[in-house]
Amino acid sequence: PTTPTTPTTPTTPTTPTTPTTPISGGGGGAVSTVNIPASGNDKSIDVKAQISGTVAIVSEIPASEINKANTDVISIDFSGLDKKVDEVKLPVASVKTIAESASSGLEIKLSTGTVAFDAAAVEAISEAAAGKDITLNAEFVDAKSLTAAQNATVKGLENAVIVKATLTSGGKTISDFGGGSAAVTVPYAKKDAKAVVVVYYLDDSGKLTKMNATYDETTKSVTFIAPHFSEYVLAEVTALPFVDVAESAYYADAVRWAAANGITEGTDTTHFTPNGVVTRAQVVTFLWRAAGKPEPASMNSFSDVGTDAYYAKAVAWAVEQGITDGVGGDEFAPDADCTRAQIVTFLYRYDGKKAGGAVDNKFADVKAGEYYYNAVLWAAENHITEGTSATAFSPADNCLRGQMVTFLYRYMGK
Repeated sequence: PTTPTTPTTPTTPTTPTTPTTPISGGGGGAVSTVNIPASGNDKSIDVKAQISGTVAIVSEIPASEINKANTDVISIDFSGLDKKVDEVKLPVASVKTIAESASSGLEIKLSTGTVAFDAAAVEAISEAAAGKDITLNAEFVDAKSLTAAQNATVKGLENAVIVKATLTSGGKTISDFGGGSAAVTVPYAKKDAKAVVVVYYLDDSGKLTKMNATYDETTKSVTFIAPHFSEYVLAEVTALPFVDVAESAYYADAVRWAAANGITEGTDTTHFTPNGVVTRAQVVTFLWRAAGKPEPASMNSFSDVGTDAYYAKAVAWAVEQGITDGVGGDEFAPDADCTRAQIVTFLYRYDGKKAGGAVDNKFADVKAGEYYYNAVLWAAENHITEGTSATAFSPADNCLRGQMVTFLYRYMGK
């Protein structure tokens, strides 16, 4: 409100009795009315919010208004303003009311992106709140704000953008969504039309974990599902050359890396066959190629390895490096299936048997005294494998092609 031209008392009102600018209308008033449409239907509700800088402070969302949404998602939209809003403060009481209502979640649209919490996440957030307000912040951050380890990782990604989302209450970070999740949508325009946009969770050590993500070419935005908040990296990667490798597969980046570096060309020009069993010859060949195809000092004398075989040099090199001695006698068994125990043992020996011992053995099926015992512990310690479950490694299972390139990819520190 402006200063009245013929003031009575007072000359400048400190709080207007009726909000004058709807937030959805794009005004810039300090105090505004926010429309909360329920899934685009006519059940709209109003709340008061104060805009201070880039922060929106919601004073109250009446329960009577929240209940109008019924089972729809409640959506608060700050994206239509003529000013940037990257943070919102919601009263804890209102969030608790939303959690107890029939609504299926809470969506908050900021200038920097949209965060949509499902009902389980809203309930967990309301229970974890430690103050009178809950603050949501979503912003793009510079790589300079990252740790040295994180920065080193991000530098290796094409057109990387870092998104940081935080949720706090009373000075306490809320990181557990109680089994629920948040769908985060942020603007992102691809630099390379042929590239694929991927999203990774970036932990403090610089480790990347791929998230389920989709890119909308029309809106130029990326949506990913976050089980917790932290730094997330958006990047562009080369499209996968194989029709049988989905971008969401855990081995997708490993296959992309292996194909780009000549470690494998797939089983044909368009298939990688990730669930195919890898042979002993293939394993040592993959490892030999990853090492740069070094020339062996001499060829081996295994009776079942011909000098013209594609894996002949790889086998000879593997023997010289102490990676394998064959299967006994003068045989290497190149066409035999390779087990999970054998592949981590090959990697362990190639690394120089650097057993760290910093982690306890969590695998019930990996017993002390087995030839692969130290290799499995080493692989787990170095995050090369997490096992087939929380307590099993499945050492006798055949190693699949998708698993093989993933082990190698993680080992190479990519």
